[in-house]
Amino acid sequence: MLHKSRWLAAGVMAAVAALAAPSRTDAAVTILIEEIDASGKVLPGATNSQLFNSPAAVNVQTADFGQISVVASSNSATSSPTSSISTGFSFLNTSAIPATDLNGLSLRITVTDTFSRPPGGQPASINSSIGAANGSAGFTGILDLSNQTDALTPGGTSLTTGSTPPVATTSSPSGTSSGAQFLNVSALPQDYQIQQTITVRLTANGTDVPANQAFSGSVASGTAPPVGPPTSVPAPGGLLLALAAIPALSLRRVLRKRATA
Repeated sequence: MLHKSRWLAAGVMAAVAALAAPSRTDAAVTILIEEIDASGKVLPGATNSQLFNSPAAVNVQTADFGQISVVASSNSATSSPTSSISTGFSFLNTSAIPATDLNGLSLRITVTDTFSRPPGGQPASINSSIGAANGSAGFTGILDLSNQTDALTPGGTSLTTGSTPPVATTSSPSGTSSGAQFLNVSALPQDYQIQQTITVRLTANGTDVPANQAFSGSVASGTAPPVGPPTSVPAPGGLLLALAAIPALSLRRVLRKRATA
């Protein structure tokens, strides 16, 4: 348990240090952390829905999860014509999961940032990807992760005009992954929001899942010109360094798989 706490703390400290760089700001970033049931409904309890007006939420507790840390980094403060948000997270399951429990435990993390890209009105693709998702060595159970990316008006209305926003998925330890997903939209306004909805589900795999296993992952979302299938949004350098401090599936392995795909 002490070893897990040390690497979780190390990852958080590195991530917060990366975000503290004076050359950029994420003042508009919000992080919503919710513990949900298998249907997506927020569980009752004061700790099961917590909103943070910050690009970092550290050592958060819910009913069945602990040491939740989320760090988001975006390029909203730059003049880039594209938009991107990269998010790293880690947590422990503080409750065990019996083998007979088919629903498991679920956590939803919603990250939102506001972008201004004048003059607006240009077509774009919304893209969603998962960089890594894994548990500590020898973890028991199945970790399913999804990242849905949506573009919203400043008032919160989806700009996908009735289409389903793109969802990237992965499962560990099987390694089954959807790869990067995208959706073309006819036009983005000058001012809009990018919203990541990250859903984590931990379930049993024929045996009881013990408490206090460590998990971590990273996702990326953004917009790009609608010229063919867009590549996944790369994580900013600072976030890559932060994620290197978390013993998730190594980014080196992720990049090697992409290179040989």
